[in-house]
Amino acid sequence: MLNIQLNSSIEQSNTKIVALQSTTNQHIQELRSLLNSSMEQYGATITVLFSELNTTIELIQTVNIRLDFSIDQSETQIVTLNTQLSSTNQEIQTLESQLNTTHLMLQNGIDFSIEQCSEKVVRVESQLNTSNEQAQILQNELDSSIMQSNAQIISLQALFNTSNQQNQLQHAILQTGIIEQENNSQIILQDVQNLKASVDHLRSFHPTRNPCTDGGSTGEYSIPTSSTSSTNVFCDMTRTACTGCDIPGGWLRVANLDMTDPNQNCPVEFSFFFQANPHLIRTCRRPDNFIGCTSSTYATYGVEYSRVCGRIIGYQLHTTDAFRAYHSDNTLTIDSTYVDGVSLTYGQSPRQHIWTFVSAFSETANAELSCPCIQSDRTFTGSVPPFIGEDYFCDTAGGEGINQFNAFDPLWDGQGCTRSNTCCQFNTPPWFCKQLPQPTTEDIELRICGSETTRSEGTPLEQVEIYIM
Repeated sequence: MLNIQLNSSIEQSNTKIVALQSTTNQHIQELRSLLNSSMEQYGATITVLFSELNTTIELIQTVNIRLDFSIDQSETQIVTLNTQLSSTNQEIQTLESQLNTTHLMLQNGIDFSIEQCSEKVVRVESQLNTSNEQAQILQNELDSSIMQSNAQIISLQALFNTSNQQNQLQHAILQTGIIEQENNSQIILQDVQNLKASVDHLRSFHPTRNPCTDGGSTGEYSIPTSSTSSTNVFCDMTRTACTGCDIPGGWLRVANLDMTDPNQNCPVEFSFFFQANPHLIRTCRRPDNFIGCTSSTYATYGVEYSRVCGRIIGYQLHTTDAFRAYHSDNTLTIDSTYVDGVSLTYGQSPRQHIWTFVSAFSETANAELSCPCIQSDRTFTGSVPPFIGEDYFCDTAGGEGINQFNAFDPLWDGQGCTRSNTCCQFNTPPWFCKQLPQPTTEDIELRICGSETTRSEGTPLEQVEIYIM
């Protein structure tokens, strides 16, 4: 009986143990499943975190690279700016030195010129006094000869009245005396006229011989400037200049301004103006705050000429207006400020036109301040002064006009025309060629003109080269 109960207890215990094992295994299985699920979630999160961490590291590396490159660039720019600043300071020092040298040379030149002029005035006055004395002596001799002639005529007439037999003889003597006295009077008068011409010559100091017409090679030749002095002039015998004239050599150069040469200076009537950026450009222009035309005269030494050729190179400063002044007031004459640019003339009262160099605001604008030689699909609404005809060049810097100094497109050089306008072909710049209506010995006048001050507009000049024949 006891064994049966014991066996029954053992079976119950086994059953409970099996049930407990089953429950335990189930719990273990659930724990394993939960653990696996948690491991998967944490693994994914860790993977994402590692990916974001790697991306952040790459961004930091990129920023560091860019920062290093920016620092290198900044250091390079600082070095470049320091170099440019040093170069600019050197240029400023050079220009200050040139300005001081120019001022000293100009002062010395003025003093020397005043001294020369004083000496010439004294010499001319002395020569004039001598000539006037000689003329007075000749006039006195003429008066004395006329009185002697009158006395001889009276004496001959008296002899004629007292002797009829000697009438023919007296008449012959009388005629002979009159003829002789008239001949003497004509000689004396001719001497007086020659002396007056000599006096006029001494006053003007103008020779008439052109040394460039004597043949020879291109180079410098001597030409007299007074009765006691001379100067050297340049003769172009091979037509190196004046290429558009189609005329052999023999040109006498009367103007040669080249501001690209650092040793040259502006004429005293003009102001020096330079542009340092992007490169040094030295020019001559109207004085500051001046409205109108500023004139400089070039001597022709009294040489007779009938042809003029040359070229002028300048730059556009701000908004030049071409012929706008004349378009607004057509009563303006060649003596007025009829153009923004350069007027080249000879003679005075009135001036005679040679050539005009026009600086326009735009080659393509449909307005009165543009060039007449505009595109075929546009209309020029301005007015060209009739006293210049077609003897002009018209140009603008860059084609459309800008409110600054355009250093990249010089004026009147025959280049830089935009689109289809004909300004680079009209009269074939840069060289002009002009046949005058009649020969002259007048000096040539160059005027830089502007209807506003140089703060608003201007045409500073870099080169002027003029020849006569």
